[in-house]
Amino acid sequence: ITLVTPATGPTSGGTAITISGTNLTGATSVEIGDVATDFDVVSGSSITAFTPVGSAGSKNVKVTTAGGTATKASAFTYVVPAPTITSVSPTSGSTLGGTAFSIFGTNFTDPSSVKVGGVEATNVIVQSETFITAKTPAGTVGSKAISVTTEGGTATKTGAFTYVVLEPTISSVSPSSGSTLGGTEITITGTNLTGATSVTIGGTEATNVAVVSATSITAITPAGTTGAKSVAVTTAGGTATKASAFTYVVPAPTITSVSPNSGPTSGGTAITISGTNFTGATSVTVDGLAATNVVVVSATSITATTPAGTAGAKSVAVTTAGGTATKVSAFTYVAAAVPTISSVSPSSGPTSGGTAITISGTNFTGATSVTVNNVAATSVVVVSATSITAVTPPGTVGSRVISVTTPSGTGNKSGAFSYNNSSVPTITVVSPNVGPTTGNTAITITGTNLTGASSVTVGGAAAASVVVVSATSITAITPAGTAGAKEVKVITPAGTASLTSAFTYDGSSIPTITLVSPITGKSSGGTKVTITGTKFTNSNNDPPEIKFDSINGFLINFTATTINVSAPAHSSGIVNVTVIAFGGQVVKSNAFTYTNGFTGDGTTPGEDGNSSGSAHDGIVAGNGGNGNDTSTGHSTTAAESEAAAPMGVELYLQTVALHADAHVVCHDAADATNEIASDFVGPLVSEQVSESNNALLDTSVALSVDANAVAEISAAIDLDHNGVADICQLRGGDLDLDGAITQRDMSILLNMIGLEPVFGIGDMDGNGVLDAADLGMILNQLP
Repeated sequence: ITLVTPATGPTSGGTAITISGTNLTGATSVEIGDVATDFDVVSGSSITAFTPVGSAGSKNVKVTTAGGTATKASAFTYVVPAPTITSVSPTSGSTLGGTAFSIFGTNFTDPSSVKVGGVEATNVIVQSETFITAKTPAGTVGSKAISVTTEGGTATKTGAFTYVVLEPTISSVSPSSGSTLGGTEITITGTNLTGATSVTIGGTEATNVAVVSATSITAITPAGTTGAKSVAVTTAGGTATKASAFTYVVPAPTITSVSPNSGPTSGGTAITISGTNFTGATSVTVDGLAATNVVVVSATSITATTPAGTAGAKSVAVTTAGGTATKVSAFTYVAAAVPTISSVSPSSGPTSGGTAITISGTNFTGATSVTVNNVAATSVVVVSATSITAVTPPGTVGSRVISVTTPSGTGNKSGAFSYNNSSVPTITVVSPNVGPTTGNTAITITGTNLTGASSVTVGGAAAASVVVVSATSITAITPAGTAGAKEVKVITPAGTASLTSAFTYDGSSIPTITLVSPITGKSSGGTKVTITGTKFTNSNNDPPEIKFDSINGFLINFTATTINVSAPAHSSGIVNVTVIAFGGQVVKSNAFTYTNGFTGDGTTPGEDGNSSGSAHDGIVAGNGGNGNDTSTGHSTTAAESEAAAPMGVELYLQTVALHADAHVVCHDAADATNEIASDFVGPLVSEQVSESNNALLDTSVALSVDANAVAEISAAIDLDHNGVADICQLRGGDLDLDGAITQRDMSILLNMIGLEPVFGIGDMDGNGVLDAADLGMILNQLP
């Protein structure tokens, strides 16, 4: 084979090729890429054939005759043909996408992408090599290119599809009518409703508009006037309007209840009518007779006063523009009964009159007169059908008849009230006149004729500890009450004195505690404690009371938000702190801890050093907590170092570990400066921490320790490497080795362990003196 023409063709096959060469006569087989195909031997030097279907790439061409097989490598190349687009249908659709369209062209085999305006189409289906169907994605307004990409390349047709915004339509509105008050939920059905920006009913914007889909919108109608109204929906595509789509109607009223549902035939009963659609009511009748004082309170409530009527159950009607609602037997007229008097309290008073009495009985409604022995009482108030209050007129000594007159008649009670020569009590002032709702306010009641008082009440509740000081003064303790102004009453044999709004319960004055600082102190007492909170005093600046559990603290000074108190002596342990102020009391649980510090006889770790103890005594005495403040240093032996190690060294190592990067410089007894603490602490801290914890918690550890541990501790404490263990800062808290515990020592220690000073630098218990007790309190707060 010398030549194959043409040398390329599509992978779909069918390309007519000519194979040129020699000795081709009698060819029995022709293969393109090892695939046999049909052929014709034109002559000994020429064969014609059609390529079969093949894969992309160059292929060998073979011709076989009786004389053998000729192969020409890479003689024919299969190529994937580029697609072409001839037309698109339809050529326009909604910017929302979803328009089904068809693409016509060639070579659409296995497309990898179909795009509209550069965005992938959806639902792409290759119907044939010349026909593709798909759906448009969402797009922006305007003409867009459509492209099809296959292995053979990309075909693009510019301006093939145009995005347009479709105008909405309205087909129906349901329900088609509703109240003029608005509030009707409607559903609008139509097309192209997506992205609706406005829904109006009769030109007024609807509320709660929700676009459910392109074909459905829900909304709430606004208030409107009666009649048919247009409904309009506006989108980016325009406005759809449906005339007379919704009709406003005035809703008919309904009556659900009348309260009270009965009253006297004389009328005058104030009733409340409950129901619906009462707005604009023009009439209320009871048994066809117009009620008076009609007030439309709301769409669901009307108040009115019944007219006079006849006994029996009657209909109540309400008329509005929407119609008339009638409730049968909604109100019953009852014949009025003659009043009766069962009791009068108090039943006696002075001849000068002025006694406030309460008359109990029945059928008092509409009372027109109250008399005592036929003399009119004053300040008559009909409290209810069973109660009347009044003030007696002047009279003569003796029992008298009380009379109550109503439109139905007069009720009398003989001997109901007796005039005497005693003087009725009066109240002029109550002091103080404000106190907490928790009660317990000591008050003084000033007035006249208070002798023999048998009872004092505040807001109707009995006061405690009532003492009649004189005819003009009573002391008492207020009971608990509710917030607000209350009446104070004093009852004596001569009558009852009352003063309205005489005492006001203040419900906003109860104190609060936000912080107690410090949270620890010595059991012997004297720790200055600051309590922070609110409402610790009142406008009179009355002092609060402070208790540590049940023991009173000594109040130093106070404001409305801060109390400074000296803690009392107390056994060790956690206690509650209580503040009792003018407005009540507040308890902060587990707020303060009493501690005994380190105690003992100075001979074993964790016990007190004696008053003349050496520096070593201070160490053994629980890290200097109660050792001699002014002890002097001395050279220590290895045995002394070993004895000190379980408490002193370990606590020291733990202390420095809390601030491991601090450059804490120590000196030995010879005042030789050593290297910084952080150079040696690290390796031993983890090993010593458990022992240190034991020392802090138990205040006592065994003197015998592991020999290797002792050697390590002794080496570590020998900071200047002179072979003698350095006690350094462990000398009873004398951190700067000046022979006394001062603010400088306390400042060094507080900075090392990250604690804040309380009353002053190092004065942790607030007694004004820097001593070993302060150091003990600091060490007690170590983690």
